[in-house]
Amino acid sequence: TDLQPGENSLVVTVTAADGETQLVYTVILNVLLSSDNSLKTFTVNGVEVVDGESVELDPYTSSVEVVVEASDANATVEVDGGDGLEAGENALTVTVTAANGDVAVYNVTLVVLLSGVIDLSVFTVNGVDVLGLTSNSIDLAPYTTEVEVEVVTVDENATFEITGGTDLQPGENSLTVVVTAPNGDTYEYGVTLVVALGNNTELASFQVDGEDVSDGDVVDLAPYTTEVEVEVETVDPDATVQVEGDSDLVAGLNDLVVTVTAVNGDVRSYVVGLNVVLSDDVSAEVTVADQVVSDGDVVELEYGTDSVVVDVVTVDPEATFVVEGDSGLQVGENTLVVTVTAADGETVATYTVILVVAASSDVSLSVFQVNGSDVQDGDSVDLEPGTSEVDVLVETSDLEATFVVEGDSGLQSGENSLVVTVTAADGETTQVYTVILNVALNDDVSLSEFMVSGVAVEDGDVVDLEPGTSEVEVVAEATDPDATVVIEGGTDLQPGENSLVVTVTAADGETVATYTVILVVAASSDVSLS
Repeated sequence: TDLQPGENSLVVTVTAADGETQLVYTVILNVLLSSDNSLKTFTVNGVEVVDGESVELDPYTSSVEVVVEASDANATVEVDGGDGLEAGENALTVTVTAANGDVAVYNVTLVVLLSGVIDLSVFTVNGVDVLGLTSNSIDLAPYTTEVEVEVVTVDENATFEITGGTDLQPGENSLTVVVTAPNGDTYEYGVTLVVALGNNTELASFQVDGEDVSDGDVVDLAPYTTEVEVEVETVDPDATVQVEGDSDLVAGLNDLVVTVTAVNGDVRSYVVGLNVVLSDDVSAEVTVADQVVSDGDVVELEYGTDSVVVDVVTVDPEATFVVEGDSGLQVGENTLVVTVTAADGETVATYTVILVVAASSDVSLSVFQVNGSDVQDGDSVDLEPGTSEVDVLVETSDLEATFVVEGDSGLQSGENSLVVTVTAADGETTQVYTVILNVALNDDVSLSEFMVSGVAVEDGDVVDLEPGTSEVEVVAEATDPDATVVIEGGTDLQPGENSLVVTVTAADGETVATYTVILVVAASSDVSLS
């Protein structure tokens, strides 16, 4: 009775009839330890939970009350993760170890919810409490461009973004404050900022090319003038100004119009006449293929050029020009003629340029691939052991160029040179592209078969042998037939442990693997007499 877990002694004492002789019989009663690692009670903040469950908690909860009781009083319980909680998921782990050492782990996820508070405790504009406004608008003095905004959130972890408090314009401007709660909820607070308008359309300053002018004036300009510098300043800095007619001037009378619009929308125009004299100038800047040329120049062009871009800029913008011979170009000399006619319609100048189209010397490659991968001159390509040839794709940038490929087959282990020789269309220019093809030696040191006395074994195995065994049959074959295999320890076996070592050296001569099996020869149990 009163047996305890573990060993208990049962003792029977027999006393003979003579009352003196005794004999004691003892039996050990081994009461096995309990394997029960279940829970009788598992609550979080008084709520019963089970393994794998998630428990949602109020925002900013930092700890919970965890009550755990094992079903077996002899089991031990360890709780981890009930405090130091942060927003989001937190792990609560209960580990129960049964009396016999069996362990069970119960996991509960404690989810601390993020706050959804988006309220403001302070929202002022230039000291005015926006939260207390009834009209939701604030009147500002004319020319106000920015305001001072103060915002404080009720939840210190909430964030906010202010839009519209600067670069204010006359009239209504929107100021918004978007508050984002920690849980992502947002709310937009808004107020309208009303900047008073002005109606002044007067000019404080009006100049053309640095000279003061007034509405209705006429300014004489030198021939060829195409634009003037106009400087305008309004009395009201918020009024807007539009200037038209200060550029693209033509010979004769041009109207320069300055339109002033007050902030309240009132408009007034100031007009000044710009008189540009006619010209007989036929001078011009001629550009051919981005090269400035003169009459009689020669321009060298690349092979294959069949047209050029000709840009003609006349000093007199009213002069006109005609371009001939800028397309349909052939290899060799071509004549380009630019004829310029002055604004007076009578004066003419001719610019003649010789365009020389050269034969192609292009030896570049548009495509150079080995086994489908892009390469370039000087590259090295690593290939699998045993590779004897590669697939080479070559395309020249100039379709008239030719090429020869050498060294793409008959490859040997180690470095091989792949050479592509390109000859340009001009028949003289050549370019050699060289790529090193590196065929790797095999580094495979695995075994395809490893047997001891007909039984498959692996590195680290232990093989029990009959007493008196002095040798075993060992079969070890490398996966790579070029690898070498050396077997040591399969003979002259002694009672007890013997090491069988198989060493595999890869074809590359560097990679080595060792496979070891312990051969245990049993000690003899023979007690017979010969």
